[in-house]
Amino acid sequence: MAEKKRRVLPLGGRNLRGLGLCLGLFLLWICLLLPLGRDILDRNRQNGAMRNRIRQLAVFAGQWDPEKSGEEKRRLDRYARENRQQSPEAWAGCLETEAARSGLQVLRLAPLNPEGKALPSGLEADLEGSFPQLFTFFRQWETRYPGVYTRDGRLETRERGKKVLFHGKFITGPVKSSKSREIPSSY
Repeated sequence: MAEKKRRVLPLGGRNLRGLGLCLGLFLLWICLLLPLGRDILDRNRQNGAMRNRIRQLAVFAGQWDPEKSGEEKRRLDRYARENRQQSPEAWAGCLETEAARSGLQVLRLAPLNPEGKALPSGLEADLEGSFPQLFTFFRQWETRYPGVYTRDGRLETRERGKKVLFHGKFITGPVKSSKSREIPSSY
């Protein structure tokens, strides 16, 4: 009798079907389920960021006082009526007094000496107060000193959003735009 030799497949006949099934499930996972899972994770991340932003706005709205806001608006209107224009050279000494009028605290005031110039053409300042006080200060500053610009300004919150710290530079004279054209100071 001649024995029939069985042909042995490297993975076996039954295992080949299982391997095909596993490969099909793996491709389904890679091509369909993994991108859907990433989209779901992205949406969850965006929803979390929106929830955090809503919480921040709720904290701000909880601290917002309509009477205080009305007082700041009346103060701003009063300064707009006074609106005496001053030369850009006179603004450097008035920054601290204007901040005090708005109810801000001046934490630091230092002259800038860009490009080794002997005369300071600006000031670096740290101002602290509530958001409405900062807003009022900048509106008053804009009307009284039109030739003075702020640059590199940064806002930070302190005491759980009750106080806001402004750190930035106040610069006088023409300011170069991103296209290297000078902006006239009389616009």
